[in-house]
Amino acid sequence: MDYSANGVYNLSFMVNQSVAMKKPIVAVSLDCELLLSKLQDERLIFFKDRLSAWGWLASQDVLDAGVANLGLKDQYLALQFIQENIAAFGGDPKKVVVFGESAGGGNIGYLATAYGGRDDGLFRGMIAESGAEGNMIKNLSAPTEVYNDITAKVGCANATDRLACLRTVPFAELNEAINSTTGSYRPIVDGDLIPDYSSVMLAKGQFIKKPFLLGTNSDEATLFTSPAANNTDETIAASIRAQGPDANSTATLMELYPNIDVLGLPGAYRASASTPSGSQYKRIIALTTDQGFLSWRRLRTDAWAKAGIPTYSYHFDSPWFARKFCI
Repeated sequence: MDYSANGVYNLSFMVNQSVAMKKPIVAVSLDCELLLSKLQDERLIFFKDRLSAWGWLASQDVLDAGVANLGLKDQYLALQFIQENIAAFGGDPKKVVVFGESAGGGNIGYLATAYGGRDDGLFRGMIAESGAEGNMIKNLSAPTEVYNDITAKVGCANATDRLACLRTVPFAELNEAINSTTGSYRPIVDGDLIPDYSSVMLAKGQFIKKPFLLGTNSDEATLFTSPAANNTDETIAASIRAQGPDANSTATLMELYPNIDVLGLPGAYRASASTPSGSQYKRIIALTTDQGFLSWRRLRTDAWAKAGIPTYSYHFDSPWFARKFCI
């Protein structure tokens, strides 16, 4: 977990609800990595990834040293710890369910395909709320820029072994360099815990064959897309190409997602050139929602269904949220 004191991620409200239902949960939080809770005979583990470079530093140096995706490896290690110790707390190691939201939901997807779908018996079911996965997990360009920036700030840029040099930097200094560096952090294909694109592994059936509950929210990309009144067909096409599709695929996507107000998302919102969001806002939301969230859910439900494994999908919609943030 990022921090369980945050009301969004503190399981106290779930504990209270479980007591009211006469199915009490005993929850224990481990900050920055996971939450563990006891749901009758179930163990429910809530994931949220380790922060920034401390868990997701990536470059060729990092890959060569075998220390990529430490945020995910923390979670894997924590699950092993649960298996070894949960019985001492009255739990049953055979009844573990992993549960994550947003980036944590994406991590559940990675755990399902970890090590090529190797089942180490760490859990018996999975729940992913609003899971998402980047499409640049084989591209080291952006992560390497972040890595180079950090090493330069702490005087390790010219070191023979830059990673070893980073390990000698005092925490406060390194943390300041990380916090002052612009860039995003994400899992990367490392040939180990993440052998390949999830789409490739799912197509090959390389995932843990355990029941899966997963779903998404209405107009999900609204939270991740900034309104821009100056967007045009050209800027939209450029943003699509920047994520990997070639010119023909980009043209196809532009046709499948036309700039027609009634077809975009959020459905109840009406945009125009004169509104602060710009006339292309709903088109961007529709594209990003489908690419980032709905495709993630559909790809997994299809794979699980094809393999004959129970899978449950849901769609969450909040009229209050739509009124407050989307209209």
